[in-house]
Amino acid sequence: MLATIEPIQPEYEALVLMIVGMGVVFVALLLLMLTVGVLNRLPGGDDPMPASAGSSTSDTKSATQAGENAGGTAGGVGGELVAVLSAAAATALQRPVRVTRVQQE
Repeated sequence: MLATIEPIQPEYEALVLMIVGMGVVFVALLLLMLTVGVLNRLPGGDDPMPASAGSSTSDTKSATQAGENAGGTAGGVGGELVAVLSAAAATALQRPVRVTRVQQE
């Protein structure tokens, strides 16, 4: 017994093509998502730009100098506070940061 495949009726041909096309795109996006997830779990996949050992102190110095050059305070915020905030952010984020604005409430 040979199985015969009947051709698709012309009025359903566009519907079948749409479903197959959307299925292929969905599977491709799913595979891409899984690949990115696997690559993100590999060692070194979290931090694209690792911070060097002395970069946080140089950023802290530059933020302090920026505060001092602006007349000692930038909108009521002293250079020492900017330096402390820069050091805390650099430590928390594990990369160099530059504090450009401080909002006080």
